[in-house]
Amino acid sequence: MKKFVLVCASVLLIYTPSFAYQSLQEVFDNAGPGQGYDIYIELDPEIEYLGDLYIYDGEVVRIVGNGARIHVTPTRQGIVVDFSTLDISGCVFIGGLFNLYYGYNSQGRIFNNTFYSPDSLASIGVDYTDWFTDIEIYNNIISGAPYGILATEDNIPEFIDYNIVYNSDFEHYAYICPG
Repeated sequence: MKKFVLVCASVLLIYTPSFAYQSLQEVFDNAGPGQGYDIYIELDPEIEYLGDLYIYDGEVVRIVGNGARIHVTPTRQGIVVDFSTLDISGCVFIGGLFNLYYGYNSQGRIFNNTFYSPDSLASIGVDYTDWFTDIEIYNNIISGAPYGILATEDNIPEFIDYNIVYNSDFEHYAYICPG
């Protein structure tokens, strides 16, 4: 009997943190407009969130993190923005393929965030936006990423400055020239 109780307690201790996360996608789906944005979200710093949020319907979105931690599933992209605008600040991103990824015709401002240890690529990725990428990346702390900020040729963000990037495996700032 003691062995059974010990095994049950061990299982609960191991898996309890995964139950504590709130889905960022669910928070997004239940959010409404505010402050001039189609979707306005203020995160609670007492709650830990699970990333994997997809913004793709042409929305203009604002996320105010207030220091909340966003855990990104390994081998997945944390927040993916396609055909939309995302202004995000005050978040702490942990893990994932990318912490934050701006793709097809996306734009926005990324400021005052902390990005820590994505699993394999970069903290912030910018790709396939268009020739004029209205993306600004400033006042962020990026640590433990293979690449701090990674962009594709001809898709370089309009403004990148005042970031603290350290402990990168390869480069702090990099861009890929396909072909």
